[in-house]
Amino acid sequence: MRRKQVANPSHQQKLMLTVNPERILANPRV
Repeated sequence: MRRKQVANPSHQQKLMLTVNPERILANPRV
């Protein structure tokens, strides 16, 4: 997961937002 985040942060962000939008709000670092 870390490699994908570094390779495609925007893609990972979108995936996270789609999967767990609350988690994004809980983790400002993301």
